[in-house]
Amino acid sequence: MTKKPKYEIQRTLVISTAHITKCDDTLLGKDNLYGISVEPLTAGYRLFINEDSAARKSAIQDGASKALCDLIELAFKQKCCWLDLDPDGPVVDGLPKFDW
Repeated sequence: MTKKPKYEIQRTLVISTAHITKCDDTLLGKDNLYGISVEPLTAGYRLFINEDSAARKSAIQDGASKALCDLIELAFKQKCCWLDLDPDGPVVDGLPKFDW
């Protein structure tokens, strides 16, 4: 029998908003991205990453850029519950960057 952990700890992937498009910024400002919960931060956004693959896949069909969808999928694959898009977050080599 597995012992229940004393604390619940949730992982967050923090990444720069330089990795999303201006259109993504506009979409995220609407508080909900096609089934993915979005919370505005002081600067940037926090997205809840759940196990619903349909919600993750529908974002690209409904106007989110491939870059944003790839970040959502990256957070999921890293077993993160949250994706924080922050203007001061790290810019990651190898990911697309957008100058807006």
